[in-house]
Amino acid sequence: MGRVEVVQRPEVKHVVAVSKHLCGSATDLTLRCLLETLPHDDHQPMRSENPDDVTLHHQVGPANPPDAKRVCTHRDSASKLSGIVIALCCHHRCSWGQLAGTHWLDGRGFSPIDAHLVSKMTSWAVCGVRSPDRDSEHDMEHKHSFAETGATTTTDSTHHVVTMTTDHTHSNITTKTSSTPHPPSYHPHPREEVGLKCKRVLDLARLHYLREREMEGRLLYFVSRSTSLENVLLIATPKTNL
Repeated sequence: MGRVEVVQRPEVKHVVAVSKHLCGSATDLTLRCLLETLPHDDHQPMRSENPDDVTLHHQVGPANPPDAKRVCTHRDSASKLSGIVIALCCHHRCSWGQLAGTHWLDGRGFSPIDAHLVSKMTSWAVCGVRSPDRDSEHDMEHKHSFAETGATTTTDSTHHVVTMTTDHTHSNITTKTSSTPHPPSYHPHPREEVGLKCKRVLDLARLHYLREREMEGRLLYFVSRSTSLENVLLIATPKTNL
């Protein structure tokens, strides 16, 4: 990012990243790009204290050769990064190698395999819902068609899902690991709730990644689930700007 011509211009003092539904690992790569490759006025390479950081090469001037390691520990106040606004989506496309905040996950007992399973289960939050009435109608039609051929069938209740609606307004999402909050008046199906909790686990890792770099991050609901099932927004600003 620091080598982008427009970013290098002296008159450009602030960089703000805005994206609508940045898919899976693309969000993590964006966070890393913004926080690990933007120029700092001190022109000093920084070392990482976190094993999940990516070592990047950045040429910052004659005093630092092109192969100088430059990875953030804390975010210098002189950085041009002034804000991040990303509508999150497709957590099932996240991977350990790119995920921002693996250090936080590892510290809580998550292995790469665990994180992979959590990532895949996030799809339960958005994979489609159907009301019990529609399930009953479908089951009756299914049984009738099998009866005509002399076959039998059974119904697996674990596949039943419930359609929910919500009238919630924009609200902060509390980032506590003990529970997964939801907008007022919204009660998800148990399977869907597991998917939502898995999403928030990955988002908490991202928030921790931001906070380690002197960014203050939070999650917001920006539309209702009737508008988009991917209705969570990540916002981050430098702590000095709050």
